[in-house]
Amino acid sequence: MKQLGEALKIRAGEGRTAMLLIGLMLFTSAGGSIGGNGIDALFFSQFGVQYLPYMYVALGIVSLAMSFIIAALLGRIARERLYVVLPLALALILIVERALLTLNQTWIYPVLWLGMNVKGSLQGLFTWGLAGIACDTRQAKRLFPLFGAGGILGAVVGGFSTRPLANSLHAENLLLIWAGALLLAFALSRALIGRSATPKQASRRRRTRLIVEMQQGCQFVRHSPLMRWMSAAAVLFAVLSFALALPFSRAATDQFPAADALAGFLGLFQGVSTGVAFLVSLFLANRLFARFGILQMMLGLPVIYLIGFGVLTTYATFPVLVAFRFIQNSYLSGIAGTAYQAVFNVVPPERRDQTRAFIDGVPGQAGTMIAGLILIVGEQALQPRQLYFIGLGAALAATFVAWQALRAYSGALMAALRAGQPHVFFTEEEPFGGFQRDATAVAATVAGLSDPDPVIRLVSAEIVGNLSTPQAAPALMNTLADENAEVRVASLRALAHARAAPALLDVTTCLSDSEPEVRAQAVETLCQLAGGTRGLIVHLQLRLDDPAPTVRARAAAALLKIAPNAPAQAVLIEMTTQGEIEARVAALTALGEWGDASGFDLIASQLSDPVPAIRRAAIPALARVDVERARDFLVRALGDDDSWVREAAVAALAGMGESALETTMSALSNPALETGALLALEQLPARQVAPKIRTYASQRVGEALYYDDLARGIEAHLAAEWGNDDRASLLIMSLRDKARYHAFNALCAIGLVGDRAALSLAIENLKSHDPAQRANALETLESVGEREITRPLLRLWEASDSAPAAPDGLLRVLQDADNWLRACAALVSGRVTELPVRSMLSQLAHSDKDDMVREAAGSALKGSLIMNTLATLSLIERIMFLRRVPLFSELSPIDLKQVGAIATERTYPDGMLIAQQGEPGDEMYIIVSGEIRVLIGANTELARRKTGEYVGEMAIISQEPRMASLVAAGDIRLLCIDQKHFEGLLRERPETSLAVMHVLCARLRQADEARLPQMQQEKA
Repeated sequence: MKQLGEALKIRAGEGRTAMLLIGLMLFTSAGGSIGGNGIDALFFSQFGVQYLPYMYVALGIVSLAMSFIIAALLGRIARERLYVVLPLALALILIVERALLTLNQTWIYPVLWLGMNVKGSLQGLFTWGLAGIACDTRQAKRLFPLFGAGGILGAVVGGFSTRPLANSLHAENLLLIWAGALLLAFALSRALIGRSATPKQASRRRRTRLIVEMQQGCQFVRHSPLMRWMSAAAVLFAVLSFALALPFSRAATDQFPAADALAGFLGLFQGVSTGVAFLVSLFLANRLFARFGILQMMLGLPVIYLIGFGVLTTYATFPVLVAFRFIQNSYLSGIAGTAYQAVFNVVPPERRDQTRAFIDGVPGQAGTMIAGLILIVGEQALQPRQLYFIGLGAALAATFVAWQALRAYSGALMAALRAGQPHVFFTEEEPFGGFQRDATAVAATVAGLSDPDPVIRLVSAEIVGNLSTPQAAPALMNTLADENAEVRVASLRALAHARAAPALLDVTTCLSDSEPEVRAQAVETLCQLAGGTRGLIVHLQLRLDDPAPTVRARAAAALLKIAPNAPAQAVLIEMTTQGEIEARVAALTALGEWGDASGFDLIASQLSDPVPAIRRAAIPALARVDVERARDFLVRALGDDDSWVREAAVAALAGMGESALETTMSALSNPALETGALLALEQLPARQVAPKIRTYASQRVGEALYYDDLARGIEAHLAAEWGNDDRASLLIMSLRDKARYHAFNALCAIGLVGDRAALSLAIENLKSHDPAQRANALETLESVGEREITRPLLRLWEASDSAPAAPDGLLRVLQDADNWLRACAALVSGRVTELPVRSMLSQLAHSDKDDMVREAAGSALKGSLIMNTLATLSLIERIMFLRRVPLFSELSPIDLKQVGAIATERTYPDGMLIAQQGEPGDEMYIIVSGEIRVLIGANTELARRKTGEYVGEMAIISQEPRMASLVAAGDIRLLCIDQKHFEGLLRERPETSLAVMHVLCARLRQADEARLPQMQQEKA
């Protein structure tokens, strides 16, 4: 199974989803093939092939109407729910249709035929819709060809199965086979999406109506020469397809007048032609695309029509029609269909679906109706041979249109390069070892290497290197002398990827480039191209004295990979221990690339460095040197103060895979590592330890309910006596934040073994300030899996009756392990007279291990907070003050604690200059008491800032000189946050970033209002 998964490009953790989707595609396609052949046979034999042209017109109208109906349903029903219900609904309709056949009414056959075509479209909607829900973008590019192969295989199986089934069950009962396949598809859909596929889980994005999407698609098509020609091609291809289908169907009906025999022939024909198309798509299509180009191969379809109708004008026999239809069907399914869909890749992603919907929905359906009208007239007024001449003319027109589309395609590719859309050109390995590469796209990117625009040259170099084509090396060598350094770097990287050995001499000249980035990349490229040759060693040794640390480090690592080299090792050790930050980071990265165990201890020692960038560089290096020894270090790094360091640790553990699972699980018991461990488990095969994760989640739910009970009980106990007290509200808020912290961790844990998408969406919405979003999240939790664990958490966000008072609640919090909660409880306890509380408060004031708790307890014993009398604010007093500052009002108490910890306090007398206009802005100020005058020039007062406001944030954000001077208006007290800590705060706390943007907008409005009178005066 592992080898099969590797052959099919199915990665770890994707097996179940991939198998369910392959089964879904196979069963629906097989059932549709069997049932469709039966319905075709019944219609042709019982109703008459001569009515097909009228059915084509009706089909165009019905298909367009069905598009609007489905769009309306998608606007009102969650896509997940609709996609799961559709196969069940279609199966029931088929059962009803089979029952109607017993009435022997003629009208049922055209209804069956129209319904068959609509059901085929709906099958494609829910199968590929479910695939889109289950797979992300990168999985889709890799796995969708596999799912498509499953559908083709189903059509082959269905085609070959039709004849024996029709002979034994008769054509009318093939509808029940199709219904049975759809019931199996329904079961697979439920298993794929699960019971959580409810409207609550579905995204609440506003869905655009189909008519609006059609209009937007039409506008894009009007302005795109390529899409205009593709629209014309859609009309002509539809006309040609139905112009061939009619004579083929008539000839087959004449040859096999009995419905069962006709169904068997149609099934055999479909099975053989689809099987050939499947083999062509696997073993021939990609080679043709790479050799000639996608649009060139689409051009082959109208040529086939041209030849086929040309033969029919002189020699129209049943074998010729069968051969023509066979070649057309095999080429369309195996090559031209893929090429047609691939053309839409040049459309920007935000317009791609709209453009495809417009072309398929308007020109495509128009072509169907036009074909019907032409054939209606032709059947009545023309001979069959004359109809073939009409088909020949349509084929000539289609050939011309396809040729014009080919010419427009090259221009569209260059436009995609200019628009920065490299995904149009990149290819990813597909199942069965194939690559979908377009010769025209390759030629466009090679031409882009000589474009006047350096951005296009840069993107082209990156693309050409990934294409790995014979044209890559010669084209890239010409760009090694490009005037743009980034282009030279990209070209060197591309040459290394392309393994272009003839470029070795040209790469060597880049070692003396003026730009360090070019020299560093030249070292790396040479190593990949030349291996361990003696000439390379000489070049690398010369680079050990390079002035750029990245070049020295890469050269040293390369030398050490080739052979032991004492000078290179000494360079890396010196750079790691004595260099500047940039040099140390480069050296740590090089030590990791070297991978020798002798460097492990040196790298590990850097994990305690005070500079986050050093710790962040040490983590992946440590993992590359010795995975087993690094594991415990990486787990400890999950609790690092810097988010980037934690992310590096998560990525390194994820790279270890299953071997890191148990160690990461053990970190869940450490509160300092808990959040980081959950992030790491999201990227590990956590389902293997599902029982342990459920146990952990249950424990976190218990903790969440415990703290929620404490918050409710203390609130009820203190509300009547104290009312709206800052200290009490801070404690209650802190308890609720603690409860929700445990609740979120429980939900994250359940998401590891359950419906992660639904729970992630619920967590996101529970953190929202919008009541409607929180309500949606609560509805999701009510229906999601593991309800026995998640449902008790609902009360944390639901309004409920007042809880019974908890007189012992304060005492319990004073004994809690959380330092912050003990400090908050100590503040509140200063007004409590109960002896046990006073005794515990005294104990905390004298012997608690945390300074903040001792300070809070001591202040409480003295009888009140002394914010306005002490010269210096304590940490907890700062936090209580910061709660009233708009910039920080949306932060949790724990987040406020971090803000308070990085702030420093200053006092200024009346009239003292705090900051000078024009000087570098490296601090912001929060006013604790007093006022600040904001002055422009010597005496022009722009504004006054009062207690609770802040100034200076614009200077440290823009890193530009201050736009105004700040002067004390009376004695003032400030909290100061410097630029480094403020940037870290914005990075770590997105809520603060949003609040800053709100304030900046308000300041800009205020500035505009201040300038408005002057502007009006100048205008007058």
